[in-house]
Amino acid sequence: MTGGRPDAEGVADAGTVAHVERSAYVRYGARVLACGVDLAALVESVRAVGDWADGFRVEFRSLVEDSGLRQRPSIIAVADAMGEARPDLHDPSSRLLLVEQREEVWLGEILAEPDRSYDLHDEKPHRTSASLPSRLARALVNLAGADVARVVDPCCGTGSILLEACRVGIAAVGADRNKRMAGMSKKNLEHFAYEAAVSHCDSADLACAADAVVTDLPYGRNLEADPANIASILQACAGMAPVGVFAAGEDITGGLVEAGYATVALYRVRKYNAFTRFIHLAKKA
Repeated sequence: MTGGRPDAEGVADAGTVAHVERSAYVRYGARVLACGVDLAALVESVRAVGDWADGFRVEFRSLVEDSGLRQRPSIIAVADAMGEARPDLHDPSSRLLLVEQREEVWLGEILAEPDRSYDLHDEKPHRTSASLPSRLARALVNLAGADVARVVDPCCGTGSILLEACRVGIAAVGADRNKRMAGMSKKNLEHFAYEAAVSHCDSADLACAADAVVTDLPYGRNLEADPANIASILQACAGMAPVGVFAAGEDITGGLVEAGYATVALYRVRKYNAFTRFIHLAKKA
Protein backbone atom coordinates (compact mmCIF):
# COMPACT_ATOMS: atom_id res chain seq x y z
CA MET A 1 0.00 0.00 0.00
CA THR A 2 2.86 2.39 0.75
CA GLY A 3 4.76 1.26 -2.33
CA GLY A 4 7.75 -0.05 -0.37
CA ARG A 5 8.89 -3.60 0.32
CA PRO A 6 10.31 -4.13 3.82
CA ASP A 7 13.78 -5.55 4.27
CA ALA A 8 14.61 -8.41 6.65
CA GLU A 9 14.39 -6.00 9.60
CA GLY A 10 11.03 -4.58 8.57
CA VAL A 11 12.17 -1.23 7.14
CA ALA A 12 10.82 -0.17 3.74
CA ASP A 13 11.93 2.62 1.42
CA ALA A 14 8.45 3.75 0.39
CA GLY A 15 8.94 7.26 -0.93
CA THR A 16 5.69 8.43 0.71
CA VAL A 17 3.93 8.29 4.06
CA ALA A 18 0.53 9.13 2.56
CA HIS A 19 -1.22 5.95 3.67
CA VAL A 20 0.61 5.13 6.90
CA GLU A 21 -2.29 6.48 8.99
CA ARG A 22 -4.65 3.71 7.84
CA SER A 23 -2.08 0.92 8.00
CA ALA A 24 -2.43 -2.15 10.19
CA TYR A 25 1.16 -3.24 10.81
CA VAL A 26 3.34 -0.24 9.92
CA ARG A 27 4.75 1.41 13.05
CA TYR A 28 6.06 4.73 11.70
CA GLY A 29 6.41 6.76 8.53
CA ALA A 30 9.69 8.68 8.79
CA ARG A 31 11.97 10.86 6.68
CA VAL A 32 15.66 9.97 7.00
CA LEU A 33 17.76 12.95 8.06
CA ALA A 34 21.16 11.38 8.73
CA CYS A 35 22.77 7.95 8.71
CA GLY A 36 26.04 6.12 9.31
CA VAL A 37 27.51 2.64 9.47
CA ASP A 38 27.61 2.92 13.27
CA LEU A 39 26.71 5.38 16.02
CA ALA A 40 29.97 7.31 15.70
CA ALA A 41 29.43 7.78 11.96
CA LEU A 42 25.83 8.83 12.56
CA VAL A 43 26.91 11.42 15.11
CA GLU A 44 29.27 12.93 12.54
CA SER A 45 26.48 12.94 9.96
CA VAL A 46 24.15 14.70 12.42
CA ARG A 47 26.83 17.26 13.23
CA ALA A 48 27.37 17.91 9.52
CA VAL A 49 23.71 18.85 9.04
CA GLY A 50 24.44 21.85 11.21
CA ASP A 51 21.07 23.57 11.43
CA TRP A 52 18.78 21.79 13.90
CA ALA A 53 15.67 23.42 15.34
CA ASP A 54 14.73 23.58 19.01
CA GLY A 55 11.89 21.50 20.43
CA PHE A 56 12.92 18.03 19.29
CA ARG A 57 12.66 14.71 21.10
CA VAL A 58 14.72 11.66 20.11
CA GLU A 59 13.14 8.23 20.42
CA PHE A 60 15.08 4.99 20.07
CA ARG A 61 14.34 1.70 18.37
CA SER A 62 16.77 -1.16 17.82
CA LEU A 63 15.97 -3.76 15.17
CA VAL A 64 19.00 -5.86 16.12
CA GLU A 65 18.56 -8.75 18.54
CA ASP A 66 22.08 -8.51 19.96
CA SER A 67 22.11 -4.72 20.05
CA GLY A 68 25.38 -3.07 20.94
CA LEU A 69 23.77 0.30 21.60
CA ARG A 70 22.31 1.49 24.87
CA GLN A 71 19.27 3.70 24.51
CA ARG A 72 20.03 6.65 26.78
CA PRO A 73 23.72 7.16 25.90
CA SER A 74 22.91 6.83 22.19
CA ILE A 75 20.16 9.45 22.37
CA ILE A 76 22.41 11.83 24.32
CA ALA A 77 25.23 11.41 21.78
CA VAL A 78 22.90 12.29 18.91
CA ALA A 79 21.32 15.23 20.77
CA ASP A 80 24.75 16.64 21.66
CA ALA A 81 25.69 16.55 17.96
CA MET A 82 22.83 18.96 17.22
CA GLY A 83 24.82 21.85 18.62
CA GLU A 84 22.80 24.63 20.22
CA ALA A 85 19.39 23.10 19.48
CA ARG A 86 17.41 22.45 22.67
CA PRO A 87 15.17 19.40 23.13
CA ASP A 88 11.64 19.36 24.52
CA LEU A 89 10.88 15.95 25.98
CA HIS A 90 7.32 16.71 27.08
CA ASP A 91 5.79 18.67 24.19
CA PRO A 92 8.10 18.29 21.20
CA SER A 93 7.51 20.18 17.97
CA SER A 94 9.31 17.38 16.14
CA ARG A 95 9.83 13.72 17.04
CA LEU A 96 13.04 12.15 15.83
CA LEU A 97 13.59 8.41 15.60
CA LEU A 98 17.01 6.86 16.16
CA VAL A 99 17.03 3.42 14.54
CA GLU A 100 19.69 0.74 14.84
CA GLN A 101 19.83 -1.80 12.02
CA ARG A 102 22.49 -4.43 11.49
CA GLU A 103 24.20 -2.58 8.64
CA GLU A 104 23.53 1.04 9.61
CA VAL A 105 22.25 3.46 12.22
CA TRP A 106 20.02 6.30 11.11
CA LEU A 107 18.04 9.26 12.40
CA GLY A 108 14.68 10.18 10.93
CA GLU A 109 11.81 12.55 11.59
CA ILE A 110 8.50 10.84 12.37
CA LEU A 111 5.94 12.18 9.89
CA ALA A 112 3.09 9.71 10.30
CA GLU A 113 1.81 6.90 12.52
CA PRO A 114 -1.17 4.56 12.18
CA ASP A 115 -4.32 5.82 13.86
CA ARG A 116 -5.18 2.26 15.02
CA SER A 117 -8.85 2.99 14.36
CA TYR A 118 -9.35 -0.73 13.74
CA ASP A 119 -9.21 -1.14 17.52
CA LEU A 120 -12.65 0.50 17.70
CA HIS A 121 -14.16 -2.45 15.87
CA ASP A 122 -13.03 -4.90 18.54
CA GLU A 123 -16.10 -3.61 20.36
CA LYS A 124 -18.55 -4.62 17.64
CA PRO A 125 -21.68 -6.03 19.29
CA HIS A 126 -22.01 -9.13 17.11
CA ARG A 127 -19.24 -11.63 16.45
CA THR A 128 -18.46 -15.34 16.19
CA SER A 129 -15.41 -17.37 17.15
CA ALA A 130 -14.41 -17.40 13.46
CA SER A 131 -14.60 -13.61 13.01
CA LEU A 132 -11.46 -12.03 11.58
CA PRO A 133 -9.46 -9.90 14.03
CA SER A 134 -10.03 -6.24 13.22
CA ARG A 135 -6.35 -5.55 12.65
CA LEU A 136 -6.00 -8.40 10.16
CA ALA A 137 -9.20 -7.33 8.41
CA ARG A 138 -7.69 -3.84 8.00
CA ALA A 139 -4.55 -5.38 6.52
CA LEU A 140 -6.60 -7.33 3.96
CA VAL A 141 -8.41 -4.17 2.88
CA ASN A 142 -5.10 -2.34 2.55
CA LEU A 143 -3.60 -5.21 0.55
CA ALA A 144 -6.16 -4.55 -2.18
CA GLY A 145 -4.35 -1.29 -2.97
CA ALA A 146 -4.23 2.35 -2.00
CA ASP A 147 -6.37 3.53 -4.92
CA VAL A 148 -9.28 1.15 -4.40
CA ALA A 149 -12.58 3.05 -4.13
CA ARG A 150 -15.07 0.17 -3.88
CA VAL A 151 -14.75 -3.35 -2.46
CA VAL A 152 -17.12 -6.28 -2.27
CA ASP A 153 -17.10 -9.07 0.32
CA PRO A 154 -19.29 -11.98 -0.86
CA CYS A 155 -18.71 -13.97 2.36
CA CYS A 156 -19.02 -11.07 4.78
CA GLY A 157 -19.86 -13.00 7.95
CA THR A 158 -20.17 -10.52 10.81
CA GLY A 159 -18.76 -7.69 8.68
CA SER A 160 -15.15 -7.38 9.84
CA ILE A 161 -13.89 -6.48 6.37
CA LEU A 162 -16.81 -4.17 5.65
CA LEU A 163 -16.16 -2.23 8.86
CA GLU A 164 -12.52 -1.65 7.97
CA ALA A 165 -13.32 -0.59 4.41
CA CYS A 166 -15.89 1.90 5.64
CA ARG A 167 -13.52 3.28 8.26
CA VAL A 168 -10.87 4.19 5.69
CA GLY A 169 -13.40 5.72 3.31
CA ILE A 170 -13.88 2.87 0.84
CA ALA A 171 -17.38 2.10 -0.43
CA ALA A 172 -18.29 -1.45 0.58
CA VAL A 173 -20.82 -4.07 -0.50
CA GLY A 174 -21.33 -7.30 1.40
CA ALA A 175 -23.26 -10.53 1.07
CA ASP A 176 -23.58 -13.83 2.88
CA ARG A 177 -25.59 -16.93 2.08
CA ASN A 178 -26.23 -17.33 5.81
CA LYS A 179 -29.12 -15.04 6.75
CA ARG A 180 -27.99 -14.79 10.36
CA MET A 181 -24.48 -13.68 9.32
CA ALA A 182 -25.83 -11.07 6.92
CA GLY A 183 -28.01 -9.73 9.72
CA MET A 184 -25.05 -9.50 12.10
CA SER A 185 -23.09 -7.54 9.50
CA LYS A 186 -25.92 -5.06 9.12
CA LYS A 187 -26.21 -4.58 12.88
CA ASN A 188 -22.46 -4.08 13.29
CA LEU A 189 -22.43 -1.49 10.51
CA GLU A 190 -25.37 0.30 12.10
CA HIS A 191 -23.61 0.27 15.47
CA PHE A 192 -20.74 2.32 14.03
CA ALA A 193 -23.02 4.43 11.80
CA TYR A 194 -21.41 3.12 8.61
CA GLU A 195 -23.29 2.82 5.35
CA ALA A 196 -22.79 -0.33 3.28
CA ALA A 197 -25.20 -2.50 1.33
CA VAL A 198 -25.46 -6.06 2.69
CA SER A 199 -27.48 -8.78 0.98
CA HIS A 200 -28.58 -12.25 2.02
CA CYS A 201 -27.61 -14.18 -1.09
CA ASP A 202 -25.16 -16.61 -2.62
CA SER A 203 -22.00 -15.13 -4.12
CA ALA A 204 -23.06 -16.42 -7.55
CA ASP A 205 -26.21 -14.30 -7.32
CA LEU A 206 -24.44 -11.13 -6.22
CA ALA A 207 -24.54 -8.73 -9.17
CA CYS A 208 -21.79 -6.31 -8.24
CA ALA A 209 -18.79 -4.65 -9.87
CA ALA A 210 -15.96 -3.34 -7.72
CA ASP A 211 -12.29 -2.43 -7.76
CA ALA A 212 -11.46 -5.39 -5.53
CA VAL A 213 -12.94 -8.41 -3.82
CA VAL A 214 -11.78 -8.77 -0.21
CA THR A 215 -13.13 -11.77 1.65
CA ASP A 216 -12.52 -14.38 4.34
CA LEU A 217 -13.56 -17.66 2.71
CA PRO A 218 -15.39 -20.41 4.64
CA TYR A 219 -13.00 -22.94 6.13
CA GLY A 220 -12.73 -25.35 9.03
CA ARG A 221 -15.52 -27.85 9.58
CA ASN A 222 -18.16 -25.65 8.02
CA LEU A 223 -19.96 -27.53 5.24
CA GLU A 224 -19.78 -24.37 3.15
CA ALA A 225 -16.03 -24.93 2.90
CA ASP A 226 -16.31 -27.92 0.54
CA PRO A 227 -14.13 -27.64 -2.60
CA ALA A 228 -17.05 -27.30 -5.01
CA ASN A 229 -18.50 -24.38 -3.07
CA ILE A 230 -15.13 -22.62 -2.79
CA ALA A 231 -14.58 -23.05 -6.54
CA SER A 232 -17.99 -21.51 -7.18
CA ILE A 233 -17.20 -18.53 -4.93
CA LEU A 234 -13.84 -17.93 -6.63
CA GLN A 235 -15.43 -18.09 -10.07
CA ALA A 236 -18.01 -15.51 -9.02
CA CYS A 237 -15.35 -13.26 -7.48
CA ALA A 238 -13.26 -13.28 -10.64
CA GLY A 239 -16.21 -11.75 -12.44
CA MET A 240 -16.68 -8.97 -9.90
CA ALA A 241 -13.27 -7.27 -9.80
CA PRO A 242 -9.78 -7.40 -11.32
CA VAL A 243 -8.15 -7.80 -7.91
CA GLY A 244 -8.99 -10.21 -5.12
CA VAL A 245 -7.72 -10.59 -1.56
CA PHE A 246 -8.71 -13.96 -0.11
CA ALA A 247 -8.15 -15.39 3.37
CA ALA A 248 -8.40 -19.18 3.44
CA GLY A 249 -7.53 -22.16 5.62
CA GLU A 250 -5.17 -23.56 2.98
CA ASP A 251 -3.29 -22.60 -0.16
CA ILE A 252 -5.92 -22.08 -2.88
CA THR A 253 -3.57 -20.70 -5.53
CA GLY A 254 -4.56 -23.43 -7.98
CA GLY A 255 -8.25 -22.66 -7.57
CA LEU A 256 -7.65 -18.95 -8.12
CA VAL A 257 -5.75 -19.62 -11.34
CA GLU A 258 -8.55 -21.91 -12.54
CA ALA A 259 -11.05 -19.14 -11.75
CA GLY A 260 -9.22 -16.78 -14.10
CA TYR A 261 -6.61 -14.93 -12.05
CA ALA A 262 -3.25 -14.48 -13.79
CA THR A 263 -1.00 -13.91 -10.77
CA VAL A 264 -1.31 -14.93 -7.13
CA ALA A 265 0.93 -13.85 -4.23
CA LEU A 266 0.67 -15.95 -1.07
CA TYR A 267 1.27 -14.83 2.53
CA ARG A 268 0.93 -16.92 5.68
CA VAL A 269 -0.41 -15.56 8.97
CA ARG A 270 0.06 -17.90 11.91
CA LYS A 271 -2.37 -17.75 14.82
CA TYR A 272 -1.51 -18.38 18.46
CA ASN A 273 -3.14 -21.85 18.42
CA ALA A 274 -0.95 -23.05 15.51
CA PHE A 275 -3.70 -22.49 12.93
CA THR A 276 -2.41 -20.71 9.82
CA ARG A 277 -4.41 -18.39 7.62
CA PHE A 278 -3.35 -18.28 3.98
CA ILE A 279 -3.72 -14.81 2.47
CA HIS A 280 -3.83 -14.58 -1.31
CA LEU A 281 -3.47 -11.43 -3.42
CA ALA A 282 -4.82 -12.37 -6.84
CA LYS A 283 -4.84 -10.24 -9.98
CA LYS A 284 -6.41 -10.91 -13.35
CA ALA A 285 -3.75 -9.00 -15.29
